[in-house]
Amino acid sequence: TLGTAGSLEQLSPADLAKQYRRILARGGLTIGMVGAIDAETLAPILDEVFAGLPEEADLVPVAELDPALGRTINDDLAVPQTTILLGLPGLKRNDPDYQAAYVMNHILGGGTFTSWMYQEVREKRGLSY
Repeated sequence: TLGTAGSLEQLSPADLAKQYRRILARGGLTIGMVGAIDAETLAPILDEVFAGLPEEADLVPVAELDPALGRTINDDLAVPQTTILLGLPGLKRNDPDYQAAYVMNHILGGGTFTSWMYQEVREKRGLSY
């Protein structure tokens, strides 16, 4: 759940630190680096930086779900624009193609105003606002 304003007020810095230590682990890290450094030089530096993290995270397994297909929700709002959101089954995070698909999504249209699709559709062609 997302919680409420009241539940957020009850969280302490110690609660956040405990959760951080529970879910962040060396085994789940993917690190991408660019620049004038090779993997052999970088590896011991990263080992030192992340030495305090546990090898594996203490994550609660997520139940397998079957997607509900064909659902449409119309929410009429008194605003001068239209928003369309589409949801489709996607890759699980442990799928070997997940990282490549994530990068491709951001290049094509996900994420920020710098994506290829945003630049093409809005900036170059003026087809959306």
